[in-house]
Amino acid sequence: MTAIWKAVQTDWQDTVGNSPNVLVTSLHWRCTDEANGFTASAYGSTGDDGNRTYTKAALDAVPESVVIGWIQQSLGQEQVDAIEAGLVANLA
Repeated sequence: MTAIWKAVQTDWQDTVGNSPNVLVTSLHWRCTDEANGFTASAYGSTGDDGNRTYTKAALDAVPESVVIGWIQQSLGQEQVDAIEAGLVANLA
């Protein structure tokens, strides 16, 4: 069993002034695992640290693997491990 993380949605807000940039505010995620034909999943969101500013086009081009890294960094390894362990427990 291997947990699969997906970035579901990235929320953002316009920055102040005439800047074309947007500020990432929150990240929505889903984590799933599968065993013996059954699937367990968890969904949530986490706030971002407020330091990610992009043009909207550049933000749309950020690879999902990078966004998943932001999500897991924001959650912290202990929480990531707890989410994955909870899925395994649901499938046992």
